Amino acid sequence: NELIDIGRSGEINADGTMHIRQTGMGGIKDRLVNGKQFGAPRHHSWPRKMREEGIKSLKIEWYITHNKSFADCPKEVKNQLLTKYQQIMGNTPHWHS
Repeated sequence: NELIDIGRSGEINADGTMHIRQTGMGGIKDRLVNGKQFGAPRHHSWPRKMREEGIKSLKIEWYITHNKSFADCPKEVKNQLLTKYQQIMGNTPHWHS
């Protein structure tokens, strides 16, 4: 098993409200399926990358932050996770851009 990416789908606006980035109909599923990575929608680019790299399956996990504090801001949580990963592994996750 290898962690290949750390992402987010929202952030806290300056006024303290939560902004969730949405693609098409919205929601995390739509973002994972239709959001872009590697220059194309993920439903095209991920299968291609998986074939190229011999990856048979992906396990996707996400966490929902409900507390509208700076500590639970999706952008900040992502940055903290990336920093911790880099401290431990010495680089960023394989698919991280």
